[in-house]
Amino acid sequence: MINSLTHLESLRVVARTSTFSFKGKETDIREIGRKLNVEKVLEGSVRKAGNRLRITAQLVNVADGYHLWSGKYDRNMEDVFAIQDEISLNIVDNLKVKLLGEEKAKLMKRHTEDPDAYSLYLRGRYFWNKRTEESLRKAIQYFEQAIERDSGYALAYAGLADSYILLSEYSILPPRDAFLKAKAAVMRALQIEETLAEAHTSLALIKTYNDWDWVGAEKEFKQAIEFNPGYATAHQWFAENLTMRGKYEQAVSESKQAKELDPLSLVIGVTSAITLFCGTRQYDGVIEECQEVLEMDPNFGGALNILGMVYRERAMYQEAIETFQKARTFDEGNTWVTGELGHVYALSGKRSAAQKVLEELEQLSKRRYVPPDNIALVYLGLGKKKRAFEYLEKAYQDRSVGLCWLKADPIFDSLRSDSRYTALLKKIRLEK
Repeated sequence: MINSLTHLESLRVVARTSTFSFKGKETDIREIGRKLNVEKVLEGSVRKAGNRLRITAQLVNVADGYHLWSGKYDRNMEDVFAIQDEISLNIVDNLKVKLLGEEKAKLMKRHTEDPDAYSLYLRGRYFWNKRTEESLRKAIQYFEQAIERDSGYALAYAGLADSYILLSEYSILPPRDAFLKAKAAVMRALQIEETLAEAHTSLALIKTYNDWDWVGAEKEFKQAIEFNPGYATAHQWFAENLTMRGKYEQAVSESKQAKELDPLSLVIGVTSAITLFCGTRQYDGVIEECQEVLEMDPNFGGALNILGMVYRERAMYQEAIETFQKARTFDEGNTWVTGELGHVYALSGKRSAAQKVLEELEQLSKRRYVPPDNIALVYLGLGKKKRAFEYLEKAYQDRSVGLCWLKADPIFDSLRSDSRYTALLKKIRLEK
């Protein structure tokens, strides 16, 4: 239902990640409204007994707690989508929203008629949002099960593509393997549903990370946002794409839109931080963004990573070391963090510790994929530019996702005057 309502241009609908953070909690409606920055809240409950459902729903005005509308539904399980449609239309009617053009069709659009496939898809997205190796592999299992239930379920294919993309981004799968599977899944999604915003967003990220087709990626992001302006992930990943290209003003704008749509999302909070980190280098603001995320989840690796990078740039090396070590504890498979740790060891004068990290990464690369740019970071910290460039060249050959940050990340500042750096930027089409 949230996904359907996001298609209405006259409504700002907060994404599922943020809204479901209140699930099962007795939080005052006014407090929910304040945290989500909304004027109206839809609340309700679902009870299931065998094949029977009892659904209650009420639309509440945040300012005074007044119930604008309420409804109760006793139906069979197979009627769940019809109930969603009915509730959506009641919300639109009570908010006096005028449906324009194809908005009613979009509102009533069903991506699957199978309630079990839908439930499996939602479980997949839940684990996908956790952003660890274990959770991403679980997400893939759920998306594949959803596809087994309904082979024409485009959203499940898009979820599958997103999971494989992140397995490469987080240094878990080789890019060639991950993106081959991601591309196959996203093309199937678009074959089924060519106007699916989620699929266009996935394709845009593939064009960013694997094809270095920056113009093509921007076109896909804009297409996704046109099809569904309320899809927060499209704005989030577009912000990252713009950051990588040095288009920081636009990046901040997209990041803000993503956060408005999904204010309690951990990953969107991290994107907001990385955009500020690379674009403005106003590190107090970056720390504030990271702390907001860590208040919601003290162990969230993405925020710890960015915080460690801020300490690195401020030459607070001991704090950086401790932060990267903590991040590794919660996401052991992410070798990029290991590379950052080795880099900071070297900068702090702990060269033997940096050398041990190098040995660890090189030994690990014999058993599983380690992006060469992760190793390059350690050589860069040690001041061994020749070796750093050798590994950056290998990263180019591998089409490593980390290379996309070559232009934006301050960690590469010491290389910017080197002709080899300029040549590498040109090869990944980031020279402008």
